[in-house]
Amino acid sequence: MTNIDINSPRFLTRETMAAIVFAAAGVYWVYCNNLFTGLFGLLLGVSLGFMYKGISLDLPGKRYRIYTGLFQFRFGTWEMLPPVTGVTIKYFSEIIASGKPGRMREDKIGHYILMLSRSNSAQGIILQRFSLDEEEYAIGVV
Repeated sequence: MTNIDINSPRFLTRETMAAIVFAAAGVYWVYCNNLFTGLFGLLLGVSLGFMYKGISLDLPGKRYRIYTGLFQFRFGTWEMLPPVTGVTIKYFSEIIASGKPGRMREDKIGHYILMLSRSNSAQGIILQRFSLDEEEYAIGVV
């Protein structure tokens, strides 16, 4: 296996929500006899609906890229992969405080991080973050 591709889940992301809005607006504009604007909205909606993000690893070439894909085309620049000793999935959480003094609210936000461990370094390369409800997907990637 020479290349490894990790794609983000596409269910109800900002892009799919925008795609639904543009497609619905395109149908409305076509219905209102504004053909050019309607077809443009439909085309934009379909394009956003098929857009995805991911990470490609080229192990023999020792490089990686974070890309945005549309249909079979992937756009992103390749970067050299530093020496890697392992792949780690870890749980990460943070507490975010917001509000006015006396009415502070603390929210705990957690997610999983897929990262590559670097040799002789305490820092790793974060490849992707997964929400807590994507645990099975995060574990299935590795």
